[in-house]
Amino acid sequence: MKILVSSFTSGGTIEKILKNEKFDELILLSSNAFLKKAEEFIKLKKIKGVVAKINAFKIEPLMQVIGNIFLKYKNNGLVVNITEGNNLIAASLLSASYYFGFKTLTVTENSQIIELPTLSLMNLNHLNKSAKKWLKEIKENIINGEIELRDLSRGISSQRLTKPLKILERAGFIEKISSRTRSQEGMKVKLDLEEKEVSKRTITIKLTPLGNLYSRFMPQK
Repeated sequence: MKILVSSFTSGGTIEKILKNEKFDELILLSSNAFLKKAEEFIKLKKIKGVVAKINAFKIEPLMQVIGNIFLKYKNNGLVVNITEGNNLIAASLLSASYYFGFKTLTVTENSQIIELPTLSLMNLNHLNKSAKKWLKEIKENIINGEIELRDLSRGISSQRLTKPLKILERAGFIEKISSRTRSQEGMKVKLDLEEKEVSKRTITIKLTPLGNLYSRFMPQK
């Protein structure tokens, strides 16, 4: 199940997201002023949905509502729109999304939909010293957004890189691209490091926006 969570005022940015992506359910956060319009919006879209009443100007009750929703639906593929509503609502949604690692969207004035890099803080528990070391190495040696595995692993067996790269991929910090597939088909291919040994000849490492963000502010020790 795929669920879109968004504050509601006019519904304009929600409309744009719904045209770009299919969802099974809507959860709209609305203050008293927009409750009726939010309910009408859901009926108009003919999609399953609920309206959660919020206080848009007090952080504690607002975070409580958002937290309860995120905990309830954390395994249901939540996508969060932070564009509608005031700055407090946007900041609260982004803060909660950052903790859980939910896909988070903002819609610009020219209707461009941008996915923001959000980090699941819970994933950091699995980011061991070796994974952090190699994330730093990737960041420092990357050229034009990519680095060949053979350049990254000079003098080191590919087997030693398998575990830290797998951890970084699962945390959403890197993508692995098959050089052969990229040249022949122009497509990215995810390689299952649990089943296939890392190949120095075919793998290119690319930092994701999240990996780039975290590597910039990663503690040095």
